[in-house]
Amino acid sequence: MMDMDDFKLAPVLRYRRSLEDALRRTFTEKQEQRIAEAEAYEALSARRKDHLREFAEKLEQGSDASENRLYMDYLVRMDDEMGVRKQAVCAAEEAAEIARGRLIEAVRHRKSLERLREKYRAAREKRIQRKEMRQLDELAASRFNRAQAKQGAGE
Repeated sequence: MMDMDDFKLAPVLRYRRSLEDALRRTFTEKQEQRIAEAEAYEALSARRKDHLREFAEKLEQGSDASENRLYMDYLVRMDDEMGVRKQAVCAAEEAAEIARGRLIEAVRHRKSLERLREKYRAAREKRIQRKEMRQLDELAASRFNRAQAKQGAGE
């Protein structure tokens, strides 16, 4: 097997691999952030639904207007917070998508270098094989010439 150091672009390939690993970690972090933001949004949404249900029950029971006003203000603030959370989810999704695109690009670059390395390895093997064949041909020709010389001397 070819030693990686024989390949002239081996340092570039090692760098591409390390870059890909770093981008893979970044993408994983962004995905985790996206999931955390989505879960926070869903939890807030569930809490809001519970509060709406409680508010509806209080209205049916005939609670006083000042308490209803406080509940409405709270629900409005919760709606605002949900809007902020929704924007955070969108931003996290966008960041994850950007990280994914960078990772895909890094994988493409690494794979192209690996294909070059394989082409280099195949060309090197072919050169070695041709050299060995020439040596075998020379050896066979030398043996043939010696055999002919012996045969000619023996006559």
